[in-house]
Amino acid sequence: MDVKHYVTLARALDQSGDHRGAATAYQRAGALAADAQDLPVAAGCAQAEAGAWWSAAEVLPAHEALLRELALRRRISDPRGLAEVVLQLALFPLTPPLERKDLFREGQSLITANDYVDLRERLDMVRQLFRSAGLDHTLDD
Repeated sequence: MDVKHYVTLARALDQSGDHRGAATAYQRAGALAADAQDLPVAAGCAQAEAGAWWSAAEVLPAHEALLRELALRRRISDPRGLAEVVLQLALFPLTPPLERKDLFREGQSLITANDYVDLRERLDMVRQLFRSAGLDHTLDD
């Protein structure tokens, strides 16, 4: 099968509730795309894979998929995609505290440099939620 078929299969599996199967199909599609040097598609597949693993309550493979997406986004010219995945990882439960702070700072920098108003609003909302829960110290220096 090619990338398109794996993505079609993954979407169908995800809609049917088979999130593990969907994640596996997205992972295979991403590997094929990466092999073909189609890094934007590979990054999108990693993003979709992470969401499918998360829906399957599989935190470790979701984290691994996000890390793969991060590596791919760093290789392509996609500052918005990079900002989004950096912030996802900054807020991800398995990210160590020191990495969380570095990722959060990087996300803020990307948002400011590129004037992503919607991401700024989302970031402010998250920061407020963390502040109200007494967790804002996990995001700041």
